[in-house]
Amino acid sequence: MIASALGTPVTLSSEAEASIRGAALLTLQALGAPAPPPAPAGRLVMPDSRRHAIYQAAMERQRRLYETVVGPRLS
Repeated sequence: MIASALGTPVTLSSEAEASIRGAALLTLQALGAPAPPPAPAGRLVMPDSRRHAIYQAAMERQRRLYETVVGPRLS
């Protein structure tokens, strides 16, 4: 779903506990310790162009609705 929404391939993590690994890597970095070798990449998920178009149309519809209710974004 994320690959199709973004319109770009997404590589899944091969780590069962990727969030904990990320927290541990940030801790090691803060302590100045050397980083361990990177984890092997997981499965590559390709976007579905038909679904990407649907997500893009939905995002545009949401933007128009938001501007109608709240007003245009200033930035």
